[in-house]
Order: sequence, then structure tokens, then C-alpha cells
Amino acid sequence: MLPVVDSSVCERKVKKSPEGANLIITPEMVCGGEEGSLKSGCQGDSGGPWVCRRRDGSWVLEGAISWASPRCDARERFTVFARISQFRGWIDRLIGAS
Repeated sequence: MLPVVDSSVCERKVKKSPEGANLIITPEMVCGGEEGSLKSGCQGDSGGPWVCRRRDGSWVLEGAISWASPRCDARERFTVFARISQFRGWIDRLIGAS
């Protein structure tokens, strides 16, 4: 379980992290993590899924891991995902879905 983190909270933490001064959180991104926790994406996880369970019990892909703490530590930096909903049209066109 990796809860959603408010974008402004996420960006503040990113800016304070090592090499984070030039990183930004855009509307095409969503952050996940838990303050004070080690739970984080890690090197090699890029592209991995972030899914959420709907009230009806079905699962939906909400994000794909973009980047996280270089030391795999959410106390340093939350996990940042590409927000799938922002890319859905492009994905559908790419795979030929209707």
C-alpha cells in the first residue's frame, strides 16, 4: 500500500533531497508514499505499475513508476509516477484501441 501524496508536499520533499533542486512535479505526475516510511520505488522499478482498487473490487492502473529516492527511501523522496490518465489518449492511439 502506497497512499497518494499531495503534489506540493511531494515537491517540497523532492527539492530538499540530494540532487533534487532541479526536479519538478508536473500535472502529468502523481506521488505516492508515506511520511517517515522506507516504502519507496527503487532503481530498476521504473515503468512498474501503481494500481488502485475501485469500490466495485476492480483494479485500475493509475501510474507507472518514473523515479524515486536514489537510495530507495521514502524518508528522503517519495515515489513519482507518470499519471496514466494524462497519457490515456496517446496510449490508446499507440496500441490502436478504440
